[in-house]
Amino acid sequence: MNGASKWRATWSLVATCGIGLGMLEWGPGVALGCLAAVTVVATAVVLATRSLRGTRAAPDGDPRAVLRPGLAAAAAVVGYWAVARLAPALALLLLTLVLVTSPVAWRLVRRLRGRGPTTGGGAAVRPAGAAPRAVRRPGPRAAAEPPPTPGRTGAPPQAPSSHRPQPRGLDDGTLCRLWRQSFWDLTGESTATGRLEIVAWRQRCLDEIERRDARALHAWLASGARASGGPEKFLRHRSPGTTDAA
Repeated sequence: MNGASKWRATWSLVATCGIGLGMLEWGPGVALGCLAAVTVVATAVVLATRSLRGTRAAPDGDPRAVLRPGLAAAAAVVGYWAVARLAPALALLLLTLVLVTSPVAWRLVRRLRGRGPTTGGGAAVRPAGAAPRAVRRPGPRAAAEPPPTPGRTGAPPQAPSSHRPQPRGLDDGTLCRLWRQSFWDLTGESTATGRLEIVAWRQRCLDEIERRDARALHAWLASGARASGGPEKFLRHRSPGTTDAA
């Protein structure tokens, strides 16, 4: 038995007790007459509702599918009225409990909890420093400008990692320039795969700089190197492929 079935069974028992109270208060004939009259009205409402929705009045030809909700509604109305005449405060408490514990109320609570915290404009709050999520659409990837980087305008356009040249074939000036540009490419990259590719390429750049002039690289790092900077002023510019030994 699921939660909705338990809820219906519990409050059906309470409604039955209310009808019993009505029999003691008004007499069995009056209480059962009220129950029958309200059942007819409630069943008619159920039939009209199903007709407006375009569903069958009695699925599989079973009239109990229509009679049950009508009888349950009638029992609730008559039982509540009997309790309200004798103890209005108790009737109000029962009505509040019915609404708070109803399956509809719990579905609404779960739906609101599933949305998470939102800003005043209704957008989900993103943790500070988190990269913006890309909107994925089916089909080939369209060429679009990378999202603006906070604190910097006019950043150079991002180059795909697969199109990045091998660091060993670059002269010192070009290598340092592309190294600096790759930092802004990394901050603008929205996918985990793209960020990993850029990080791997930057590591190859550091390996190439160390191969060419290890002392210059260490001096740059010791001077408090920033990820967005470059070691140009520590390098003796040379042609690609040369080292200190040359």
